Amino acid sequence: MTATATFYVFLVSGTLLEIAADLLFKRWGQEGRPALLYTGLVLYLCGALLWAWSLRYATLGKAAVVFAVINTILLCLGGWLLFHERLTASHALGVVLGLVAVAMMERAE
Repeated sequence: MTATATFYVFLVSGTLLEIAADLLFKRWGQEGRPALLYTGLVLYLCGALLWAWSLRYATLGKAAVVFAVINTILLCLGGWLLFHERLTASHALGVVLGLVAVAMMERAE
C-alpha cells in the first residue's frame, strides 16, 4: 500500500471514529445517559490514535485540513439526519470550499 493510501486509511478511520464519538456526545447532551458519554470517550481516543498514526505518512497541515473537511461534512450530514438540524447555503458553501482545499493540497504534492 502506498504512503498516501495508508495516510487516508488511518485518517478516514480515525475521523469516522471521532465523528461517531461526537454524535454520541450530542445524544448524551440530550439524554444524559452516562454510557453514551463513556462510549464516546473511548471512540474519541481510538480515533485520535489513528489520526496520530496518519501523521507518519503526511504533513500535519495536510492531515489537519483533510480531517477538518471530512469531519465538517459528515457532522453536518449527521446533525441533519439524526438530530434534524437545519443545513443552510452557508453550510453547503463551506463543504464545497473544504473539498476545494483538499483537492488543492493533493495537487500541490
